Amino acid sequence: MIVQSFHPWYRPIIEFMVLTGMIHSEISGLHRSDIFPNHIMVQNSIVRKVESDTVKTDYRVRKIPITQRMRIILDEVLARTDSLYVFAEPDGSPYLREGFIEDYWSKPFENTGIRYRPPYSMRHSFAAWSLLIGVDPLRLVNLMGHGNKQMVFEVYGNYIEGVEEDYWDILDYFGKDYVEVKKKPLASYKNVSCESLCEIQGQESRNILIIR
Repeated sequence: MIVQSFHPWYRPIIEFMVLTGMIHSEISGLHRSDIFPNHIMVQNSIVRKVESDTVKTDYRVRKIPITQRMRIILDEVLARTDSLYVFAEPDGSPYLREGFIEDYWSKPFENTGIRYRPPYSMRHSFAAWSLLIGVDPLRLVNLMGHGNKQMVFEVYGNYIEGVEEDYWDILDYFGKDYVEVKKKPLASYKNVSCESLCEIQGQESRNILIIR
């Protein structure tokens, strides 16, 4: 199981990327103040160690509902430091892409013998798995922050082939509360106060990260 091979400090970050489709800069810029009782706001990013008020493209500013699995991860990482950043380094500074790939991302692939996939594959996994378990494509467009539905319908749909047999495992991983949109908000939660697609363009389902 590849996720279990990652360093324990960074494992929640990797899982959160898979569960949300967020990219490195969005994970880096996520503040405690962006966490609300039943959703998170993706509205800050950190690119090349410089914090900006908006992500690289305005349409990526979005609201993501908090599922039970996401809540477990948030509880864990928020308890680790007093940093204003949700996914902070041990010293409280924001998690940054620099050094992560070489020191913590690449080694598990080498150690397990699993063919290497770039970190952006987690976003592709999120999209493909979401479609497979029945998430409405238009809802997925909003969750991922795309400007239109072209990527979902013309690209991510191609990634489903070959993973259909994992339907129940994937549904269990995300949780039914991700697929089933609730009319009522989740239980109260304590309100605490780029990568470029060209890296993987043309690489289809072989770039899906398998976390089983």
